[in-house]
Amino acid sequence: MKLAQAYVLGEPMYFVAKQADGTHISADERIYINQCFITSSLVPSSPKHVVIDNHGCMVEGKESAAARFLAGPSRLTQRFTMNAVLVHGISYTPSTKHLYMHCDVTVGKHPQSEHFKACNYDPGTKTWKELYGYDSVCACCKSTCSHGPHLRASRNMVTSQPWNVNAEDLKMKKLANIETDDEDMIIEWNKLEDDY
Repeated sequence: MKLAQAYVLGEPMYFVAKQADGTHISADERIYINQCFITSSLVPSSPKHVVIDNHGCMVEGKESAAARFLAGPSRLTQRFTMNAVLVHGISYTPSTKHLYMHCDVTVGKHPQSEHFKACNYDPGTKTWKELYGYDSVCACCKSTCSHGPHLRASRNMVTSQPWNVNAEDLKMKKLANIETDDEDMIIEWNKLEDDY
């Protein structure tokens, strides 16, 4: 991945959450993204721009048809795309501002359910569709999905490295690959879907 890529508002960005190389996991586990949001702080804070919420509902898809989960090469990789945005409530100055993606990610042996899913919004039919399974697990995306029973899982809040927003020319510039403090989980992003 090249450094210093520029992102114009509305241009697609591609993200991937995956287990780090060398992490031990069993063949019947899957990664789920419960929630993702963008802030201007390394520490999750407000104001924030919510992208994924409600245990795997791509809520950004209701604002932009470009926002959606994408099929990955394995169940331990979850990809998604969205258009580059600015976060409302942040005062952008002529100086460069940083943005961070924060994601709550679960890895475990879970069948798809309203608690573990990857649901995209279809603006044509105004319905929610699960990326890999039964669309019925997405029914609660229209309201609030319950927390459900406590299941054994590895759950992590992972935070990206920053990317820059230049308010003068409204371009986003990448600093580096997105990595996290968690040694077992990484989130990366890129300009081109083909790089994944």
